[in-house]
Amino acid sequence: MMQEPGDIRYFLNATQRFNVRAAVLLENAGRLLVTPEADQPGMFKLPGGAVKFGESAIAAAVREVQEELQLTELDFEPAGTVEAFFTLAGVDYHQIILISRALLTDKQATHVVNLHLDEVDLAPDTKLVWQPLTSVQGHLLPNALDALLPMGAPYQHAVSYR
Repeated sequence: MMQEPGDIRYFLNATQRFNVRAAVLLENAGRLLVTPEADQPGMFKLPGGAVKFGESAIAAAVREVQEELQLTELDFEPAGTVEAFFTLAGVDYHQIILISRALLTDKQATHVVNLHLDEVDLAPDTKLVWQPLTSVQGHLLPNALDALLPMGAPYQHAVSYR
């Protein structure tokens, strides 16, 4: 995780970190685009990244999918907010995740599968996979994201402790 100018993420002290993150629920044909979590087999994360100071959730979602997936012209809608509390590498995190959702066309979904990771703002070892919505339920990190599925669910607020 690289700190970029304007990112809303900072250390309160040596063992406590706060950040605001944008994440996207991208659906195509009953499938969700996810990244397998390397440290927790069978678990998945959503694409996204840090929100920048002064940026709305939708603006952050648009920017992140352009930078990471080279996708434009998506019709995002707010899906919810998740407060996540977790510990990673000895650091306690308080993370606010602003979730947006969009439906992808078959052409856009195919584009994502054929991305050249060296041309986008993703780590070269990143894996992007399409998983059936039914198989990601109970396997998303943080687990409170389950409250935002299915794709037509109303705006939700959820909290996750792990």
